Amino acid sequence: MSEPDSDSNSKHDKMATSLARSILHDKTLRRKMMGQLVIVLLVAVAFGTWGIDSWLEQSILRYGLYWGGVMLFTVMILLLSLYDLSRLKRDM
Repeated sequence: MSEPDSDSNSKHDKMATSLARSILHDKTLRRKMMGQLVIVLLVAVAFGTWGIDSWLEQSILRYGLYWGGVMLFTVMILLLSLYDLSRLKRDM
């Protein structure tokens, strides 16, 4: 017997998948989103460098988690950029 939560999760999975496909399919929306993500990344770097630097330096765990998250966010943006580049080459 299936649990009600699993049915709800599958609806959310389908909705997230369709949203991701629509963003990746539309060139204008994809590039607008990449620009917004780069701005968020720059704010995160500035905030970590000047805003909460003393708080981050108090614990190596905080420091590693924060900058590790920023690094993962950067990798996500790079992968999205590579996807955009491959779509550009394919459409030419």
